[in-house]
Amino acid sequence: MNRLKLYAVLWGILLCATVSLAQVQYDSENCTLVGRWAHGACYAIHAVGDTVYFGDGGYLRMMDFSDTVNPIELGRMLTTSTIMGIVVNGDNLCFVDNNRDLHVIDISDPTNPEETATVSFDGYSAGMALKGDYLYLAIGWKGLYIFDISDPADPIEQSLVPIDFPMRDMAVDGNYAYVVEYKNGLHIYDISNPSEAAEVGSLLYGIKTNAVAVRGSYAYLAMRDGRMRIIDVSNPSDPTEIASFIGGSVGKDVALSGDYAYVTFSSNGLAIIDVSDPAHPVRKGRWDFEGGNAGLIAVDGDVAFVGIDGHGMTVLDVSDPASPIDAGMYAAGFSLGKNLRKVKW
Repeated sequence: MNRLKLYAVLWGILLCATVSLAQVQYDSENCTLVGRWAHGACYAIHAVGDTVYFGDGGYLRMMDFSDTVNPIELGRMLTTSTIMGIVVNGDNLCFVDNNRDLHVIDISDPTNPEETATVSFDGYSAGMALKGDYLYLAIGWKGLYIFDISDPADPIEQSLVPIDFPMRDMAVDGNYAYVVEYKNGLHIYDISNPSEAAEVGSLLYGIKTNAVAVRGSYAYLAMRDGRMRIIDVSNPSDPTEIASFIGGSVGKDVALSGDYAYVTFSSNGLAIIDVSDPAHPVRKGRWDFEGGNAGLIAVDGDVAFVGIDGHGMTVLDVSDPASPIDAGMYAAGFSLGKNLRKVKW
């Protein structure tokens, strides 16, 4: 009898749950959207001169920071999901979102940005770069996609380089793409013929790596062991470490401007490193952030934009790298941080 009662109770609970779910389904089908709060975390910043493009949750925002204390919003665009990466070249802006879609946007009129194309992927973006008419996109465990976007309304896939490791970041310089394997190090791909891109070299550490920046013969890696490593890539088939800089905590991101590498080290803030002699990096300046860890960084000229977990974006005047000056803070809806992708061009 007790067993029969137990079965009856369980059957009753199941019946109630089924009715409740049906009611939820019925109610949801008869709802009307009357508003939306789309602000949120920012996982991408791209700076071009005085103009900064960044994601604010579901908003693509464009701001003029020529007056860093009083930035002016040039325009914004409501999107369908959180923006995870941005690259800009001329009047074309490309971003990837958390829905695993690539969007191509005409920003010739920042007050009225217009979407020209969308491409969907079965995987999340781990990095992207835009060079001329070609967009390079690292997607999850799928591989490195190369698109011809000479016609922004009709992106054409030129090739897919299959990659079977977890990617974290990528950069393009000259005829090569530099892809970070999160758990291991650096892979280099020859993209001189976008239709036949292929791996030509690698430098694997067995150490988690977060970010890469490349200029000329040198690649700079921000690594989770608290170091920025400098790699000679003049021979892409045989990349060689020539120096490293100890930052003291997890290396989150790296950007290059002039003779300097700007590296965020989690709880140790921003290090400004003189790399005019790449074999002998020397710290020139630093900035500690109160109340949050440094993450994403973008630099253009004398201004650095640093995402601080939980506190938005700090703007620094770095015209004197030895003595950076706090030029103000611009907070998005929530924090600006580093995710599967900060983006570079």
